[in-house]
Amino acid sequence: THSAALTYGPTLLNADPQRRVVFSFHTYKSWEFGYDKYVDYIDRVRAAGLAVFVGEFGSATQGDLTEVTRDLLRAARAKNLGVTVWHHTGWDGNQLCTTNGGTGAGILYRNAETKPYNLTALGEAYWEFLRGNEPDAPI
Repeated sequence: THSAALTYGPTLLNADPQRRVVFSFHTYKSWEFGYDKYVDYIDRVRAAGLAVFVGEFGSATQGDLTEVTRDLLRAARAKNLGVTVWHHTGWDGNQLCTTNGGTGAGILYRNAETKPYNLTALGEAYWEFLRGNEPDAPI
């Protein structure tokens, strides 16, 4: 698999005297080969001395990416990797909550101490991941 971070990353990092370069990868259809692919890539990028995180992931943008998302969250936890869930509009299939069509205007209904009760499966998985838990339900 071609990786711009692995190909150009060391050069870019060395071009910054303070080495303030972070690389991001987005996990959609091309990452459907599972947990081992994530772990291998993360290990290779880190072995090259590069900082990396997942800048975008979702479970439905390019078809059903349920397993891709589940594998990502497992690998991210195992490798202590930061992730950012993608959610733009309700039409992209990556709604985090069930209100207002799941759009950015959707409201998470909860009090300060409890999990929102209107999360989608993706919202639930991300909520649990952020708390160090396995998702309660399939994504």
